[in-house]
Amino acid sequence: MHPLIQEHIPLKLYTTFGIGGVARYFAEANSIEHFLELYSWGITNRQKIFVLGMGSNVVFPDEGYDGLVIRYTAKRFTFQQNIAVVETALSLSALILEAEKINLGGMERLFGIPGSVGGAIYNNAGAHGTEISKFVESALVFEVPREVELDTMRLLDPSNLTIPKPKIVDPGYFKFGYRNSLLHSNRAIVLSTTLKLKERSGEEIKKVREDIAFWRREKQPVGKSAGSFFKNPSLNMSAGYLLDQVGAKGMQEGGIMVSDKHANFLLNTGKGTFTDLMKLSERLAHLVEEKFQVKLEREVEFVQ
Repeated sequence: MHPLIQEHIPLKLYTTFGIGGVARYFAEANSIEHFLELYSWGITNRQKIFVLGMGSNVVFPDEGYDGLVIRYTAKRFTFQQNIAVVETALSLSALILEAEKINLGGMERLFGIPGSVGGAIYNNAGAHGTEISKFVESALVFEVPREVELDTMRLLDPSNLTIPKPKIVDPGYFKFGYRNSLLHSNRAIVLSTTLKLKERSGEEIKKVREDIAFWRREKQPVGKSAGSFFKNPSLNMSAGYLLDQVGAKGMQEGGIMVSDKHANFLLNTGKGTFTDLMKLSERLAHLVEEKFQVKLEREVEFVQ
């Protein structure tokens, strides 16, 4: 077994919801090289593989994950004029703060969005009229081999099973949409990225960032959650408003409840389970569809 791999690790420790059973195998990869080694081990040993970042938009089931969870933790970064070169486990807010120090901005309206740079690209994270897709210049991605490709390699040469090398892609590769990208379907992993920032006064950046942080403190609850749970159905219709109209605030299922402060925030009160979360989210979506004929879509990924 690879020396970085541990067994039977509680996944609730690695998600902001604090929910989930144990992983059969678990490892942290603090470099691209370690990531590729661990992924290769998982493939060679016929394990299901899930790649985890900061766990801010992911929930694992109560029974855990019967496979290998690789937590990608590589977070080195550098700036070259107005270009940030970033390993994608770096938190989005940390990057914004580092850029501010050298008078580079543009992304400050995204400050406070939980999660990593990689997670932000995966979901095309956005807030206050800004999306991360506006800044992506290129990325190094690892494309997950399809099962049919693996079966062919095993059949032809089982002693020499190889995984594809990461490749550099341009922004068009991602097919960015509202809280969406190609990564949702092809499951490719963004290992590093280059982001084009804007030269601005550090004081100007700080003022916007602090205004955004104040807005978040005023409008959004704190606690074990994944931030906004459902996507907004459209630019002119918020999920929070629809949920408010069906009386969602304060609703509870087991240890999961809807925040009294914001109807699109589901909170783990301490003993919430995946089952509780699934039941409550399904009930909320049903109420909204029944009243408004609008189908809500989760932002949060349920790992099966």
